[in-house]
Amino acid sequence: MERYFHKELGELKEELLKMALLTKEAIEKATRALLDQNIELAEHVIVQDRVINNLELEIDERTGESVVHTMIA
Repeated sequence: MERYFHKELGELKEELLKMALLTKEAIEKATRALLDQNIELAEHVIVQDRVINNLELEIDERTGESVVHTMIA
């Protein structure tokens, strides 16, 4: 069970890093869109924000499942 937990923890870490990178890129693009008054880039940021939000929900769900599995074991 401990091996499963560490594997799951590693996968969650990778997903969190992915989300952090996407968020960093979104902030940079949003800043550029604002400074350049670039509507197309701003719309791209909005679409990308949905991807980030969905990733956050997946991470939350997986984290909850991992906690439950750990408590059961």
